[in-house]
Amino acid sequence: FEAALGLTTTTYIACCGSCSDATFPLLAEQGYRQFIRSPGRFVRGRPDKTSYGALPFAHHAHPESRILVGGLDLYVIPVTNNPQRIISRCNPFDPRPDSNVVDDYEEAVRETWEFALEMQTYQRAPVRTLYLGCHNIPSLDVARLELAIELAKEAVAAAGLTFTPASYEEVHAYADAIGAW
Repeated sequence: FEAALGLTTTTYIACCGSCSDATFPLLAEQGYRQFIRSPGRFVRGRPDKTSYGALPFAHHAHPESRILVGGLDLYVIPVTNNPQRIISRCNPFDPRPDSNVVDDYEEAVRETWEFALEMQTYQRAPVRTLYLGCHNIPSLDVARLELAIELAKEAVAAAGLTFTPASYEEVHAYADAIGAW
């Protein structure tokens, strides 16, 4: 794909955020700079699709552990979720606009953004992110996507922060610029 498109792949997105302790050094060795994951997800009967224990805030990957902050030049950006609102009997709600898992989507997203910002502030995360993943499928609900973005802006303003849209690369560059290792 890289040769055909003339582009370099720098970000890896794992299905359900799955990885082992060997994943991060392997990805860094292959030249990946960002890893997107969904913390706290579990798919019954699929031990390869679990990310329990993953840190719920953006951080540099650890060379020996998927659940620690470390010194690799691979930046982990989690999909924001809400462990206070469980869906499918065991998974935290996340605000993907292509998923119809809750009837009160607006309230669920509002709660998720507020909880995430509060938790990241409490944990003193040097880089605070609100990230909602989307599957590349026809069911993407553009109105829900726009609503989730507006609710994120409101939550960020209410927390006294500045809403700054950013690419994966820009989030990583910001972390490096402020020395968030």
